[in-house]
Amino acid sequence: DTLYCKMPLVQRVKRIDFQFNVTGGSTDRIEAVTGTLKGILGSFNPFQGRACGGPDSSKIGFTLQRDTLRASCLIAGLSSDTTTVFKVNVRFVDGHQQTFETILDKYLEDFATNVDKKVLTGKFEAQTNSDYGFTINGWKPTDDYEVDVK
Repeated sequence: DTLYCKMPLVQRVKRIDFQFNVTGGSTDRIEAVTGTLKGILGSFNPFQGRACGGPDSSKIGFTLQRDTLRASCLIAGLSSDTTTVFKVNVRFVDGHQQTFETILDKYLEDFATNVDKKVLTGKFEAQTNSDYGFTINGWKPTDDYEVDVK
């Protein structure tokens, strides 16, 4: 006799890859990119089959490969008590910073049922050099409202 048992697979840890293609601007000006993923489970107790503690966040470091920013992380699950938000901060060599954030709830709604890793892609427009300036020569104050500048 043979007995077959069908056991449902419950995934507890999933890999999420982030990939942003850099368009416009210059990738040479990017100094560092960091991300923060909020609204995830801080830990999971496999013996009790439940999450431990409340919602947590995780810092994620990015690498720049040619014109693509990449990051990867493993998370224990999503917190049902809060929204999952991914916030990215880009610091440029001149000290400027650019921040963008995305709510990931709809992209991760199949977290527990889909065993494949998640790859989230997007576009990021790099900052261009904004150190523009000009010089006015031959400036003559006037009481008129129209001024010619050459």
